[in-house]
Amino acid sequence: MTPIFGLELRSGLDAIAVRRVIRVLAERLTCDVVDRIALEVAATDAAFDALGPGGGSRVDIGLDGPAGHGALRIRISGTASDPASRGDPASRIAASTVLPCVVLEPSEEDKGAIVMRVAVPDNPCAIDELRRIASEQSACALLTVDESRAQNRSVLLGLLEMHARRSDVERLRRELDETNRGVLALYAELDEKSAELRRAVDVRTRFISYVSHEFRTPVNSILALSRMLLDRLDGGLTAEQEKQVAFIRKGAEQLAELVSDLLDLARIDAGKVVIRSTRFLVADLFAALRGMMRPLTGTNGVALVFDEPADVPPLMTDESKIAQVLRNFIANALKFTEKGEVRVAARLDGHSGSVVFSVVDTGIGIAQQDQEHLFKDWSQLDGPIHARVKGAGLGLSLSKRLAEVLGGAVSVASIRGGGSTFSVRIPLVHPDAGVLIEQGEKWPC
Repeated sequence: MTPIFGLELRSGLDAIAVRRVIRVLAERLTCDVVDRIALEVAATDAAFDALGPGGGSRVDIGLDGPAGHGALRIRISGTASDPASRGDPASRIAASTVLPCVVLEPSEEDKGAIVMRVAVPDNPCAIDELRRIASEQSACALLTVDESRAQNRSVLLGLLEMHARRSDVERLRRELDETNRGVLALYAELDEKSAELRRAVDVRTRFISYVSHEFRTPVNSILALSRMLLDRLDGGLTAEQEKQVAFIRKGAEQLAELVSDLLDLARIDAGKVVIRSTRFLVADLFAALRGMMRPLTGTNGVALVFDEPADVPPLMTDESKIAQVLRNFIANALKFTEKGEVRVAARLDGHSGSVVFSVVDTGIGIAQQDQEHLFKDWSQLDGPIHARVKGAGLGLSLSKRLAEVLGGAVSVASIRGGGSTFSVRIPLVHPDAGVLIEQGEKWPC
């Protein structure tokens, strides 16, 4: 026999390599397809059967016959078990009866060895080439198995990682479900609290409206009667009586102002404020305020100055509400300014399309820590002048809400002892005024 390939059988991987070598050699030697398959099956079964813990199993492949082209011969020897315990190799492999082209020849030298041959057609092939092919196929088979093992390990690691991620996803899903239940419970609680708050606001608004409405009639009666007394319609008054009636009238005026502010706040809270947008000039607004606020200047020497608005186009918004905001600002400035002036001005902010009204005074000023509380309900500051000048603390809060209803905002800039500047920014056109413009109002901007 001319040897071609030999391999010790240590594991099933070697048996797989033997099968590949036999297949490729049989194809190269142009063996019959049926013969080749039979040889592969018989040799692989015998190779696996020869494996054992003791070692010593081996496969040798060669060529028999003249010039090495008579038959392909495979000899498999091993110490896996005694042939008697395995049974007859021919019966076990069953190739000699089912596929007669494979000849099984028990070896005389090694009772555990099996020799099988298959005829090779007259197809000369160089022995060196056959040896090279067998060596390459064996290495390739073992490499392929190693690659398969590596791929299997990668797949296994991937499956383990996937299982871990699936566990994490399941844990996150459970946590998310718990969070969702908590959020739903929180939403339910918030809805309940919101309903309670709406009911409380509604009750407060109705209470303020009812009480303010009931206050208005007697307050108006006090104002009317005090006016009649001060005008001497029912006879003369002594100096002391006139002083006392003036005190009564002043208290009634403050109470009437408080009632009006409360009603306005109640309407805003209830969302029942009606915006009556009209087209007007800032100069006309200032003229009306000048006449309305002149009596408040008194005799303390504080000047009320209205700067002529320049380059400010007409506004389309609620003039009365802007006037109310400015009246509150001016009244506060006059109260807390003992000397100097109160200056009212307006300028156009072209970038935002709004007009900024400002009321600047030379009064006592406001400390930085007190400014954030100015626009809250019932907010009043402490000080010598504040003790003399009484107020309800609703004017600035109402001004802030009216400005927001008009789409604007209020602000203050002041330092203690250096005067104050109260500002309100109002859009040139109120959003609800678009209907009027569409109906034919000409709008110069």
